[in-house]
Amino acid sequence: FPKDFDPDGYLFNAHQVTGQELVLVRDPLDALIAMQNGIDNVVSVLAEAISADQLRMLASLMDDVGAQTVELY
Repeated sequence: FPKDFDPDGYLFNAHQVTGQELVLVRDPLDALIAMQNGIDNVVSVLAEAISADQLRMLASLMDDVGAQTVELY
């Protein structure tokens, strides 16, 4: 990552989420593969672990789009 980039402050592909079910995958490559295979509403973290900030962002994203569940892959 670039020098001043904080991966804990982002969820990859969050701007594309629109549905009731959210899919959380381990890394951005998994998100891209899922999208190529027709799975929508996929997000990923950009680090090895999910930070408290990312959990808050995920909860906020779910509220914003009306998602009821998160499926883990």
